Amino acid sequence: MRNEGPGNQFFGTAIFTSVTNGIANTIQCYMHSQTATIDEGVAATESTPFLFDVNDKILIQFIYEADLT
Repeated sequence: MRNEGPGNQFFGTAIFTSVTNGIANTIQCYMHSQTATIDEGVAATESTPFLFDVNDKILIQFIYEADLT
């Protein structure tokens, strides 16, 4: 997650938590420890790790592995 105003970046984990008919339809983001106020496992919200505003970003990178069996 990137707060564009001051240029701060926060790293965490994205987890697909609900799958319907083989399609993930829910994702949860959790923040890793970076400062004293954000502990590992804290769910990201509209105000954690910062209050999201215009031009702020949530970037998720993942690898998809197909089952070829």
